[in-house]
Amino acid sequence: MILAATADGVHDIETAETVLDGHDVSFLARRATESWAVVGGATVMRDARTGWREVARLERGTGLVAHPISNHRLLIGTTGAHVVRVDDCDVERLASFDCVPGRDSWKNPAAAGRPDVWSIASDRGAVFVSVHVGGLWRSRDDGQSWTNVLVPATDVHQVAATDGLIGVAAERGFGFSQDGGDSWTWTTDGLHAAYLQCVAFSDDAVYVGASSGPFADDAAVYRASPTGSRFERRSTGLPDGFAAIGPYHLAAAGDTVAVAAWFANTVLTSRDAGETWAPVAHQFPTVHSLVPG
Repeated sequence: MILAATADGVHDIETAETVLDGHDVSFLARRATESWAVVGGATVMRDARTGWREVARLERGTGLVAHPISNHRLLIGTTGAHVVRVDDCDVERLASFDCVPGRDSWKNPAAAGRPDVWSIASDRGAVFVSVHVGGLWRSRDDGQSWTNVLVPATDVHQVAATDGLIGVAAERGFGFSQDGGDSWTWTTDGLHAAYLQCVAFSDDAVYVGASSGPFADDAAVYRASPTGSRFERRSTGLPDGFAAIGPYHLAAAGDTVAVAAWFANTVLTSRDAGETWAPVAHQFPTVHSLVPG
């Protein structure tokens, strides 16, 4: 199952079943026992299998992405490149992230110079936060301190993690680390262009969306299995002029993969590991993010 967080609720892309109707869900995050939604960039809602309820509100900045780190605990990345921790109903902006070295020099040309947190991932006790454009940061002590593992010039757009493997979609291609971010391997092998904005892991495969630039219309989806091998294009059935695929607009669950262009209302799916694609039979409100169910 893959879910779409949209401008009007959260939709199951296969069945069209909807929750949070009437809510502008800017981001959806899930773990085994609970789901979280950032609504309107400010309201945090949670469903711990007992129904959705509001648990917190962000007083500063707009919530862009979210990542559960344990039961009833959530990290939210905001505009201005801040990290907020929601612990049950308590909200705390992490001062430790606000004082990491060099943040005064972070500049994001896509947001009039303002840096933003674009993605968060975790694996084996480590949390990774990517800032556009401010590099990739890692914490191994529950957010008390942060280490820069990729410099701002790397221009990371999304980080993902699974079972000891960290992957990033960046301006220079696909990077992955098997030692928790201490060292990195980079590849563009098989890609028609190096500019990547999204990455998703599934089983023993990694999927990326590649284009020739942030506003290009030549985006294509690629799969590599195992991670680090040559990428193979998986675009049969996708439009010829596919717009750039933003962070969290590519999701995978087993052999099912879903993709949506930024600001699109159409989701395309594949049930054969990206070999062939078809649009879902219904349209959605503007899709903000896709997430495995």
